[in-house]
Amino acid sequence: MPRQYKPDYVILRGWGVMNPTALKEAQRVKFPADRIVGVWWSGSEEDVIPAGPAAVGYRAAGFHSAGTDFPVIQDMIRHLYDQGQGDMDPRRVGTIYFNRAVAMAVLGTEAIRDAMAMVGENRPVTGAEVQAALEQLTIDEARLERLGATGLLPEIRTSCRNHGGDSPVKFLQWDGDAWKEDTGWIETDQSIVRPLVEESAAGYAREKGITPRTCR
Repeated sequence: MPRQYKPDYVILRGWGVMNPTALKEAQRVKFPADRIVGVWWSGSEEDVIPAGPAAVGYRAAGFHSAGTDFPVIQDMIRHLYDQGQGDMDPRRVGTIYFNRAVAMAVLGTEAIRDAMAMVGENRPVTGAEVQAALEQLTIDEARLERLGATGLLPEIRTSCRNHGGDSPVKFLQWDGDAWKEDTGWIETDQSIVRPLVEESAAGYAREKGITPRTCR
């Protein structure tokens, strides 16, 4: 395809083995890796290591950072992996999928913490209570600092109408050994995508006879 159309850039929306295959094919036809930009599900070590030198320079979007230079991950290394108590290969610490699990744990744990504060009781919270917390979750810079996650995640603010928050992304670039930050957080233009999402959701609701929730 790059040989036929001679594009300036190519967006890679791949998954699994097709990603390293695409990068190796791009090298074969002499299309530069630094002109290929992947979406967030095309930007893990599993996508680039199998491609070898063909992946060097490739960029991908991410909703969290890579590496171990974050206090929360340093604590895991110090208290778990340095003590031989980690439950996975230490070489995986700081990789994309490892950090994604940490990011998801931060969001889930803080939602439960907020839910307990909202109900005002020290007890297990229900799924509905956690959902209510997730629909008002605010993780600002001060909270990220307390969690040791500054830089790992962007600021996040969710609501009933906007479960995804403002969804900023940053771009990472593969240097042959690790993912390096290529940009800071970039705000996404919700005016382009959000109306399409709402239109599609409304059509699905009509088709399935679903009454949409009314957000307060």
